[in-house]
Amino acid sequence: MQINFKCRAVPFAMLRSHDWLGFDLDHCIARYKLHELYPLIFESLRSFLLEEAGYTPDTALAQLSWHDVSGLVAKGIVLDLETGDSLKLDSDGRVVQARHGRRMLGEPELNATYGTTRRWTHFDDLRAGVRSKSFNAFANHFDIPAIPLAMVMVEMADAAEGTQGRETSANALEPRYAHIFRDLLAGFDWNFNTEAFAPRRGRYFAALQDDA
Repeated sequence: MQINFKCRAVPFAMLRSHDWLGFDLDHCIARYKLHELYPLIFESLRSFLLEEAGYTPDTALAQLSWHDVSGLVAKGIVLDLETGDSLKLDSDGRVVQARHGRRMLGEPELNATYGTTRRWTHFDDLRAGVRSKSFNAFANHFDIPAIPLAMVMVEMADAAEGTQGRETSANALEPRYAHIFRDLLAGFDWNFNTEAFAPRRGRYFAALQDDA
């Protein structure tokens, strides 16, 4: 396959009239050091939850370390905000593996929740790219470090209610575990919003500046 590039020369005099130049990495090939990126994002989000979102230091989040939970991370995990289950789906939308919190679900639990076909209820919306209040998909290298945090937050929600979780209510105004995604989303905005760069808000940009 041949790729043709069109380039336009820019006069040097025009460049001199600018104070600075920027390059957009969205259209460039970038190589990330994932063994450094993942724990940084994880810790940035964990710190936000403890320091800004009201999660107290006596919660499980305070004792959580990346080393202990890194094996739970994988691209494509879907958090079902109705059941609290973290799902691994096949290409036809069937649940091939699931955890509730960090606990792996057995065959009887999977069949009881997802039926013998194991096809997930919201798969058509996921495949169509529909933004849904019922689930969140962790699909890229910047959001998947949040998966272990979400799992622990499910466990904390269950403990707070004194249940083992996974019950759903048709009368609920929002999914039972909706607050988990809401708090994580606020953590991403707190750390990754460009307005956080100059004041060194959060852990992410501050770490990048210190390492530059």
